[in-house]
Amino acid sequence: MISVSATASTAIGQEFRITTNVYLEQDEKPSSTNLTLFSDSVIYDFVEASGGEVTVFDLNRGRIVLLNPARQIKTTLTTEFLLMYVKQLRQNASEETNNKLFNANLTEEAEVGTKRFSVSSDNLTYTVEGAAAKFPSAVKRFQYFADWFARLNATRVGNLPPQARIRINQVVADHKMIPESVTRVLKAGIRRQVVRATHNTNWLWTNTDRKRIADVSNQLAEYKEVAHDAYFSR
Repeated sequence: MISVSATASTAIGQEFRITTNVYLEQDEKPSSTNLTLFSDSVIYDFVEASGGEVTVFDLNRGRIVLLNPARQIKTTLTTEFLLMYVKQLRQNASEETNNKLFNANLTEEAEVGTKRFSVSSDNLTYTVEGAAAKFPSAVKRFQYFADWFARLNATRVGNLPPQARIRINQVVADHKMIPESVTRVLKAGIRRQVVRATHNTNWLWTNTDRKRIADVSNQLAEYKEVAHDAYFSR
């Protein structure tokens, strides 16, 4: 089981939180909102909805635990499993899909003065507006979270493989920044899908944040562990 007591040893000023709102196309109302709490070695991601899923990333142990409060179950994925899963996706994909998404020729652009970065291929573009982090470790911790979240999302039906997202994460981290916004444009024939995410970063946790982490500790102890397939079944 993941230990959440690691937060107690977090250096003062090394905790931070990010609220992410995701917008589809030109919608003004977010389709989803997540709160992500970063400690020194554990990252907690909460879907901000009734019974919303909680994801716990343990940096030291290489584990990701998914908690479903509505069903009171949990499942554990190792980072090794996710790497193998993405590799298998690549092997099983059609030649067309491989060329468009897995093996796409990605082009990087960096406008350091405007803190704007992009990674693009013929079919997919990620554009990021960055901001300086308050402390250097935040850059690497956000990159770790975003990389593994992209791999985790790839396990869910209908989502994109993670390669392009991981590449833009690296570009932003190389410039010692974290994203303020991320825009993804996917082209499929004549269709063009736009998804935009905004990230609001605060460099202190609230008392409510700490209570939520205490609740997660209880959930980790109490929820029934199930296999991956059982967890993702509806």
